[in-house]
Formats: sequence, C-alpha cells, structure tokens
Amino acid sequence: MYKPVQQCTHCGAGLSLDDLRKPNCTYCGTVLPHHAQAAQHAQVVGQVMGQMMQQQGQLLDQYRGAFGVPPVGVGGSGQTSTGSGDPPIACGMEECDPASEVCCATFNGAACIPADQDCQGATITCTSVAQCDDGEICCGTFGGGNGQTSCTSEPCGGGGPGSGVQLCESDAECPPDVPCEPAPGGIGFNFCNPGFG
Repeated sequence: MYKPVQQCTHCGAGLSLDDLRKPNCTYCGTVLPHHAQAAQHAQVVGQVMGQMMQQQGQLLDQYRGAFGVPPVGVGGSGQTSTGSGDPPIACGMEECDPASEVCCATFNGAACIPADQDCQGATITCTSVAQCDDGEICCGTFGGGNGQTSCTSEPCGGGGPGSGVQLCESDAECPPDVPCEPAPGGIGFNFCNPGFG
C-alpha cells in the first residue's frame, strides 16, 4: 500500500500519489483541487491563445496589405487597371504595370522596377492567372533570397518539392482538390498547396 501524501479537502481521506493522479477523490468522488485548477488554467490558456491567433491574423493581413495583397479570405475580383489592359501586379504598397514593370521583392521589401532592370531578389511578373494569357498559369521558383515567377502553359511543381509552385488568388486557379493558401513565412502571396510537407 502506498503512503498517503495529502488529504482530501472534502472528506479528509489520505491520498497517495496514485490517488492524486486521478481527477476525483477515490473515496468521496469530489474533484481534486489541483485537477479543477488545471482545467481552469487550460481554459484561460485556450482563451489567451485564441486572442493571440486573432491578433496574429490581423498582423498577417496588415503585412499582406503592405505588399498589396488582399487579406486572407478576400478575393481578387476588384482589380484595377494600370492602363496596359492587364491587371496590375501587387507589389508592396504599389501596383506594377505588367506591360513595363516587374515587382522586385527582397528581404527589405518590394518595389516596382522597370522590366529591363536587374532585380537583386525575386522578380515577380505575376501573382495569379490574372496576369497570364488564357490557358497559362503563374509559376514561381523561390529560394536563397531570389527567384522568379512567370506565366507558363506547362504544369508547375510537377517534380515535387523545389520544382516550383503555382501562385493563385483562389482555389479555382488550382488543380482539382488542391487548395489556394497563403504561402508560408508571410511573404504575401498565395500558392496552390499540393501538400508535399
């Protein structure tokens, strides 16, 4: 038999360590105070985490807005014209004219630059099929602080992780059963997530 280490606050029975691991007193059935307190703490932690996640979502939407990308859950149906007839390329606080500009995204931010100028980061020429010709998709390859996007009629990312990702505005642009989701790291673009890992 185990030696009692504490008494029940309700019935006064001696409780062993094994008894204390149970949520209720073995003798009277009363919820043990440390289990009740743990349940209250779990509820408070859940509320705090919910508030933190909500704040993080608001910050993510602000960050996305800084790159000219609509908040999560907002579609791209309200695109404005840049004069070229093509939808603009979202780029930080700017919108690039795809007829003459590209978006140059670096670790310091993003800005529109002339299409013939070298970008010391990722050259963004599209962020969805809206900037591509009919039948084309926007495909991006990124890594090491640089990369590029381009419109292509070929499949994007068919070789698995590292072979490219399709950028998108909505699930409708992605292959069947592949969702359009925010890219990891809060970079401000959406991609068709095939779930490689």
